[in-house]
Amino acid sequence: MSEPPDRQKVIAKYLQGLRHDDGYSHGYLKSDEEPKLFERSLAAVNERYAVRTSRDLSKSSKSKVVFSMIYCGSRISLDNVPFRVVKETVKVCIFGTQYYKKTQEKKKEQSSSTTDWQKEVYEKKRVNLQGTKKKGCAATMNLKWIELYPDFQVDVPQPCGQTREGRLKVDKAKELQEALYAEQQTVAKETRIYVRIADCSSHPKPWFRGHGIFQPKHGHC
Repeated sequence: MSEPPDRQKVIAKYLQGLRHDDGYSHGYLKSDEEPKLFERSLAAVNERYAVRTSRDLSKSSKSKVVFSMIYCGSRISLDNVPFRVVKETVKVCIFGTQYYKKTQEKKKEQSSSTTDWQKEVYEKKRVNLQGTKKKGCAATMNLKWIELYPDFQVDVPQPCGQTREGRLKVDKAKELQEALYAEQQTVAKETRIYVRIADCSSHPKPWFRGHGIFQPKHGHC
């Protein structure tokens, strides 16, 4: 199934370092404000997600300072700038089974959860959800928030063996970790949100009941 042009434009507009691999688009957003803007733009082309799981790791001992990591099959490495993961979220298509069951049990909560969207998007969503018989969409969107610390970038001399480079990074990571836990010290940071979102082929067309028969509802993938 080819990607609709409007959907392609939304993804290309927001996701930096965009690439496509194995049925997913990968990239990153540059600020904490962009995820909401990204999802609003997706909603405008009739693609919407709801939170399935979310973890705040900002104060967790598991949030270690690293210089590279594998995320959804992709390596994150930022020119010897250390970073750490502060939040992880998994979202599912609103036409997926789990979200559908949740909304059947908590319809009022589902309605209130869209109030931060633009009025026309909110009204469109309410109409599109009426009468849906599609409850098994497997499409997901994974988001990983990381904090970068440019002031702690490691200057690796050249030539430099792997052992020495590794030792330099360990020392810098320890220095940063201590600075983060020091109450009197403010550490400059930047935020990136890495995104993996399912391609259009993961969204079977939703079908809506109309006049006693099922009819395709255009606009969703």
